[in-house]
This record gives sequence, C-alpha cells and structure tokens, in this order.
Amino acid sequence: MPRPRKTVAEKAARLPLKYQPSHRIASWPIAWDSALGAKIEGELISLAQDLGGWEHLSRQRQILVERVVFLYLWVTQYETALFEGKTPPFDHGAYFNKVNTLHGHLKTLGLERRQKPVRSFAEAAGWNSQ
Repeated sequence: MPRPRKTVAEKAARLPLKYQPSHRIASWPIAWDSALGAKIEGELISLAQDLGGWEHLSRQRQILVERVVFLYLWVTQYETALFEGKTPPFDHGAYFNKVNTLHGHLKTLGLERRQKPVRSFAEAAGWNSQ
C-alpha cells in the first residue's frame, strides 16, 4: 500500500528557514551569499572544474586552488585600481611578488585542462567487466 503524499504545507514545514548548502568548497569564514562570496566561489569552482573537479583533487591540490584564487583576486584588485586610475592597494614590488607566487602555484597545479574521471556504463551499473 503506498504511503499518503505529503501536502505542500507539510513539505514546507520541513524546509530550513534559510538555504544552507550541504558543503562549501573553501573553508574561509565569509558570507558566501554576499557578492564577494559568490565571486570567490565562482572562481574556485571554475578552477577546480578545469583540474578535473573538486572532489577528484587531493587535499593538497584543493589547498593550492584556494591559494590561487586568493592570490588571483588580490592581483586583480591591484590591476583594477591601475586601470581605473586609482592608487593601488600595495606597491609594485608586492604586486610582482604575488604574480610570481601565483604563477608558481598555477604551474604546480598544471596549466592544461583535465577531464573528470569517467566511469564506463558497466562500472556504473555494477556489472563485472571480466
């Protein structure tokens, strides 16, 4: 005998008052629903996808991805200030130091895109491929 279907009110009563994602990529204590949080999350996801997906990266590579995004946004802040004719937030020496560090982290992660590991249909279905 099928279970009775829940009403819309019953379903709504079980929902949290505010959406809370089940996980976050980075562990930074920031407001992820802010404009800055959305920008950071977008950069993290974009870079992780190019490396084969966050869940397929080792923890060491995940940490490097976080550092790359941090440095990238910091360097971008400097460059944006120059384009807008404003005083940059730090000097040229610090900028080039950050760019070189960013370059090193990117080379460590790899500069080519990687495909996510893909399971065959037989593996996904649980068939023995002997």
